Amino acid sequence: VRCYPLSPRASYPDTTAAIITRTTTTSQRGNGQLVPCLGGTYVHTQNDKQRIMPMSDRTTANTKPFKALTTAATIVLMSLLLWMQNNTLLHQHVSNYPAQQNLQARDTTMIKAPMPKPPCKLLPQPAPMILMSLGRSGTSSMYQVLSKLSGNETTRIYEYTGGSTSKSRAFFRDYIPKDDVNGDWLMQYLCDEQEDHPGAGVVAFKWKPYETIFEEEKALQGLELLGRLEYPQIKVVRSRRNLLDVAISRYKHNTSKKANGLEGKINAHCQKGDDECLQAQLQAGTGIALRTKKLLKELRQLDDMEQRTDELLSRLNVPTIHVSFERLFLAGDDTSEWTKVFNYLGVGPTGVLTAEDIEQAGHAATSIPFHNVTLANYEEVRDALIGTEFEALLH
Repeated sequence: VRCYPLSPRASYPDTTAAIITRTTTTSQRGNGQLVPCLGGTYVHTQNDKQRIMPMSDRTTANTKPFKALTTAATIVLMSLLLWMQNNTLLHQHVSNYPAQQNLQARDTTMIKAPMPKPPCKLLPQPAPMILMSLGRSGTSSMYQVLSKLSGNETTRIYEYTGGSTSKSRAFFRDYIPKDDVNGDWLMQYLCDEQEDHPGAGVVAFKWKPYETIFEEEKALQGLELLGRLEYPQIKVVRSRRNLLDVAISRYKHNTSKKANGLEGKINAHCQKGDDECLQAQLQAGTGIALRTKKLLKELRQLDDMEQRTDELLSRLNVPTIHVSFERLFLAGDDTSEWTKVFNYLGVGPTGVLTAEDIEQAGHAATSIPFHNVTLANYEEVRDALIGTEFEALLH
């Protein structure tokens, strides 16, 4: 039978309603009868196309166990009691998820689907991983260090799932085959990287968490795959950076080159010894007039994206380590954050890791650590942030 959310306004079809397939006994079936599904009370209709009865009509329905109950509040209370008595419903397999359905129904810690046949043989080495962070958060520099210090072959990292919201949406909707419903696209890419770079210590791709990570079914299927794998796991290194610095870096790379009279696009990163690149970065990163009118809105959107991404990874049981850009690149002689990442991945230097090791392996630093140097309107930005949740981002 089909179970539908018990709502006075719900009707079929309803794209916001979770449609859950479950099995009931013959005695439980009946047009309009209330039955518990995954902890919530739902009404079963004999015909899938029949509308769900409004609250005013339910008094005439065949709802014997609930006949005396006339208010929505009482129905919800009774359904909760039924659920507590039948909590095994939480472990039923749920299928046919809409991508924007309540994520609780996708929770792989609660619902265990059988592991489908993998598309390829994933190896434990080179260690398969995903770097996940907002743009301008240092993932390319981080990967260069991890790659150089973990194997005999240094590999590049690509924004496989797209470098913008539109490209990411096109990737999940157009690039991944329609019949790939198990996240095979994700595993296959890393299998190919392992085959192409057998001497590397790590193989990876960069996944920027745009809105597509929450909205696209193929993205969620990929994350669910990560939660199912037992050995070898594909581990996520989840990096976060000071959001004000993210906003400044975005502005610098998108608009400051024009304001400072630079020709052409500023390189995203500079290799050590490339004085021309470093000079262009210094010129673009000094005296930026950051717009403050929508700054708080932008920071709150970025913060919301970060929080929702962390919650999603946790809910889908994705193996994840959380690291900080500041503790990786601005911690002086303290290399403990790097050691944490290497230990988590099971690769890296066997001896003592020094700050010099990190510096030699990484890109040249291109960001200025003082906002009163970076920003031409530092006082205006400071005044906009003082008294808000982002005041501590100033340095």
